[in-house]
Amino acid sequence: MCRDCGDPEARASLDGVSVCDRCFDIRIAAHTGLPRLPGPPPPLALEGPDGRRHELRFRIWRGPAGIEVELEETGVPEGDGFHFAVLGDHDADVDVLIRRVTALAERAVARCQLGPADHRDG
Repeated sequence: MCRDCGDPEARASLDGVSVCDRCFDIRIAAHTGLPRLPGPPPPLALEGPDGRRHELRFRIWRGPAGIEVELEETGVPEGDGFHFAVLGDHDADVDVLIRRVTALAERAVARCQLGPADHRDG
């Protein structure tokens, strides 16, 4: 849980304090003078070639190397589903990063994906 705002999804830690992405960005912007990041767009729904619908949620956050924009599938067990990410410089245009990760997701979800067989190795 975010110590600053109470958001249940605290994914970052600063000096041992758990905070959400938005509160992390507020703290980083105040400390560095970098502009605050925009909030994420609404989730993206894509249909795979098997007709299955995949809902992917955006995450926009600032890491040590720059701004990362992610798309992660919701409603699946942790570690399953699609996960895409792109990284830009600290002064990158976030809209461009959103378009890049969206295009990456659209191409990948549109293809059939193979996985290992449950009943044998391989």
